[in-house]
Amino acid sequence: MNKKNIYTLVLVIALLYGAINFSNPIQKDLLNFLNYVKSAYKSFIFQVQNSIDMYFFQADEIKRLKIENSYLKKLKVELIEYKNKLHSIKQLCDNN
Repeated sequence: MNKKNIYTLVLVIALLYGAINFSNPIQKDLLNFLNYVKSAYKSFIFQVQNSIDMYFFQADEIKRLKIENSYLKKLKVELIEYKNKLHSIKQLCDNN
């Protein structure tokens, strides 16, 4: 065997020994780090997906908002009419 293979074999044995004897502390730190990476990845994917959805569904949102705007304008006109009617009724009551 050449030196490179011997060093590789020694390294693998040392890593296996360390993994067997120190598995709890190593796994705890490794799992904490992996959970952080996983949550950061999920957050990033959610933000990207949300941005894509906002971009692609802008036309639908604009249509919905236009419909809502026209409804609110109609409601405003109706409320002004009711206000004027109530004001005229109040004036009639005040005159009597």
